[in-house]
Amino acid sequence: MACNLQDAQLEFDAKMAFQMHIFQYILLAIFSILGFIAVARKSRKVAGFHFSSYAAHLPFNVGSGAFLLYILFAMKGGQVLEMCTHVLGDSKAKDIFLVKDVCNQNASAIRGASVAILVVIYLWEFYSLFILNSYTKELAQVDYKVDEYVISP
Repeated sequence: MACNLQDAQLEFDAKMAFQMHIFQYILLAIFSILGFIAVARKSRKVAGFHFSSYAAHLPFNVGSGAFLLYILFAMKGGQVLEMCTHVLGDSKAKDIFLVKDVCNQNASAIRGASVAILVVIYLWEFYSLFILNSYTKELAQVDYKVDEYVISP
C-alpha cells in the first residue's frame, strides 16, 4: 500500500497513534474498575488514588488524541480518498464512482467529526475529574466526622 518512504512513515505513525490511543483507553478501563472498587468499599484512599491516576492519565490521553488528529490532518487529500475507497471499495465496479464521490464529499466531515468526538470525550473526562474530586472530599469529610465522635478512653 505504501509506495514510498514518506507514505510508509505516515502509515507507521498512523498505526502508532492508533495503538497509543487503544492503550490509553485500556488504562482508562483499568482506572474505572479501580474507581468502582473505591465506590463499593467507600475507601477514601482508593478514591484518592483513583483520582490521582485519572488526573495523570488525562494529559497523556489528550496527547495521544492530538497525535491521532495530527496524523489525520497530515494525510493529503489523495491519501484520505485512497483509504476511504479502500474501506468502501468492496462494491462492484459500477459503484466505484459513487464511492469516490462519497469519499470526496465526506473527507472534511470525517475530520470534523473526529475532532468533535474527541472534544466531547475530553470534556466528559475533565468533568469526571471534578466529580472524583468532590467524592474524595466527601469521603474525607465523612471520615473526619466519624473520627470526631470517637471517644477515647
